Amino acid sequence: MKREKQIIFLALLLWLGSAWACTIAVTAQSVYGKPILWKNRDVHGVDQEVKYSDSGIYPYVGNVYAGETHRTWAGINSVGFAVVNTDTYNQGAWGSSGLDDGQIMQWALENCLSIDDFEAYLDSTNMPGRRSTHCYGAIDAFGGAAIFEAGRTYCVRFNADDEPGGVLVRTNFADSGSDTMPGIERRIRAEEIISLISPVDPYAFLFIIARDLATDCLDPYPLPFTGTYDTLPPGVISTFSTINRYYTSSSSVIVGTDKTGTPGVLWEYLGQPIVAIPVPIWVQVGNVPAALCSPSGSELCQMANEFKSMVYTSPTTVDTHPLADMLNFYYETENDIYHDVLELYLDGPMAFIDTLALADLERSIVNRALSRYYELREMFVREWGNSLPTGADLSMYPNPFNSRGNIDIFLPISSIVRVDLYDISGRLACTPLTETLIASGKTSIPLGTAALRSGVYFAILSIEGRLAASEKVVVIK
Repeated sequence: MKREKQIIFLALLLWLGSAWACTIAVTAQSVYGKPILWKNRDVHGVDQEVKYSDSGIYPYVGNVYAGETHRTWAGINSVGFAVVNTDTYNQGAWGSSGLDDGQIMQWALENCLSIDDFEAYLDSTNMPGRRSTHCYGAIDAFGGAAIFEAGRTYCVRFNADDEPGGVLVRTNFADSGSDTMPGIERRIRAEEIISLISPVDPYAFLFIIARDLATDCLDPYPLPFTGTYDTLPPGVISTFSTINRYYTSSSSVIVGTDKTGTPGVLWEYLGQPIVAIPVPIWVQVGNVPAALCSPSGSELCQMANEFKSMVYTSPTTVDTHPLADMLNFYYETENDIYHDVLELYLDGPMAFIDTLALADLERSIVNRALSRYYELREMFVREWGNSLPTGADLSMYPNPFNSRGNIDIFLPISSIVRVDLYDISGRLACTPLTETLIASGKTSIPLGTAALRSGVYFAILSIEGRLAASEKVVVIK
């Protein structure tokens, strides 16, 4: 029995590890002469927002967890510096002290003018060392575009201009690290797509790469996939090693500032990109629409999370039939939005002088996307004779945390649930919630660290004895 539990936990670790994995790219030049950053953010926390902050030297807009104020996971500031990142797992063990990646990127957005500034900041944190290891992609208004492979105590810079085609892609290993290469399939696939598009443009990242579901074993396009794959039902495909996967909870495409003064833009998918519409956000506006960030969360993200359960039949499989219907439903709206923004940029820097007009455009685009979501929801209920399915979810806030936090549970229906916390070696650390009947909706369970050591844990939500959801939890003391 003990060995059986160990095998189950190892399988769970592999599943969680495969999910906790982002993909990024940086281009030195694009079809419009501007650098581009891209990040598919693969995390368990599905409640995402875009925030505006002016708490540092430079205001910025960036992707964050709902309600988060002290970390940022992708963004661009008012002088054109932008940054994204991905975790790496071949640069040595992570630690329990030092700055983490979200803190590093927030500081950089608040303080950095150029990628040289960012490199100097990373070098200044080499000693005593950062908490974790990452690849950071960064661009600036001076034409700089680079990947920084940052171990805990060192940093190696790769300039995009030095690469064929001026493009760098990273998944979850650093070229300067050990020989292990987690996420190599996603990197090869992204590089393959980019090599076929020269010069690359924001459209390719937004509507092709961020949503890509192909592997070297199966190309399901055009959707819907009309065949069968392995033992799955017709039209259902595996997304275990695809660029877009179940835990892709947001995607950021950042088009940089140029020397003419035309501002950069953050295109953001809040929620799973294959069921969402990307919207543009400009830091020059000085705020973000309420549908992207509010005390009750992002309505745009919440609705996309509902739609995700329409197409993902499990954490590793997607049904391409409803997905194709959904993408066809979105096509005209998102194509119009993209070309409206493109026309603005073709008009040059003068088109951005009136920030009130820019704010009106930003707000109207978000409202167009939200309106399309409501139409889709109504159509799903009316034409498909169903209500939107929703799944159980579990998240931790704050994460990491050092004294007390909350485990948030969402249930579509009242259920008997249990929450266990396992350490990285598979030992049960504590049970924050024993078998308890919980009402549908959101419930918060307090979690303290008195009996926990610093380190990585996995919170596991079980419903009637079956695994329903999980969350990686980091305790810092």
